[in-house]
Amino acid sequence: MNNALTSHVMRSVIAPESIASLVTTEYKLEGDVRCTLHAVNLNEHYLVESETRRHFFRLYSRRTYWAATESEHRFELEWLAFLHRHEQPVSHPIPRMNRELLGTVETP
Repeated sequence: MNNALTSHVMRSVIAPESIASLVTTEYKLEGDVRCTLHAVNLNEHYLVESETRRHFFRLYSRRTYWAATESEHRFELEWLAFLHRHEQPVSHPIPRMNRELLGTVETP
């Protein structure tokens, strides 16, 4: 008798070295880039460190209870950028080299 349990993946977590490669390609960071997984909750948060800078990288889950579409994610990023431009103390998005605030990552 086979008692093996069949399981399904509900969510995958991207390896920090993959995020390091992504940010090296998508952002202007100098020198070696190090990345560590900081938190996994509604989104994934990675600490990204280069020789001169330190940032957090947020990887949005495809769907959350508060933002289910790309336009809703873009709205949040644009709102944070607006607040930053008006000198409000917020964690603000940094545009990628193509000037976009949001991109996509294929995950299993």
